[in-house]
Amino acid sequence: SKYVTPRTKQGEFGTIIEVGKSSELPAINEAPLNHPKGKFWLANAENGFHAFYKACTHLDCLFNWNAQENVFVCPCHGSQFAKEGTVLTGPATRSLDQFAILALSPNGDILAKTNPAENTRIQLIKESSGKSETDKPIRKLLIFQGDQKTDEIELSDEITIAVDTRKIYKSTTSNL
Repeated sequence: SKYVTPRTKQGEFGTIIEVGKSSELPAINEAPLNHPKGKFWLANAENGFHAFYKACTHLDCLFNWNAQENVFVCPCHGSQFAKEGTVLTGPATRSLDQFAILALSPNGDILAKTNPAENTRIQLIKESSGKSETDKPIRKLLIFQGDQKTDEIELSDEITIAVDTRKIYKSTTSNL
């Protein structure tokens, strides 16, 4: 019977983990969200959301967020990474590994899914119509391939962001 029961429970590493509603997620200027059971950090950087696998790309030590310096820091050998995951100082020679992120509609449909291997990413933005103070801001989900915006979805309801921890996308990017 051990072959019938899944080895990972919902909400743990190796599953799709719902992180929260769009209004509950960190803003661009806020610290990344630590998810210990999922083994990832969810960062909202200038270029969109990223879900970073918690293992340093040098020797797999668990890195942390340093709010004072606004960087991820590995306690083992001092590698530092930007909020976008790019390596800033070694001994790590490549950027942080990532998981795919899903944007889910209120009924669970996938509106968008990132693919770190193809440099696809998502951003959530709020725009004011500027007509009056009482106007509700327009919320949009932007989907990018590299620096090119490929889609834009206007949102009437809150969406849920989830992280797919079933596959780690190894970074090949090096800034050093």
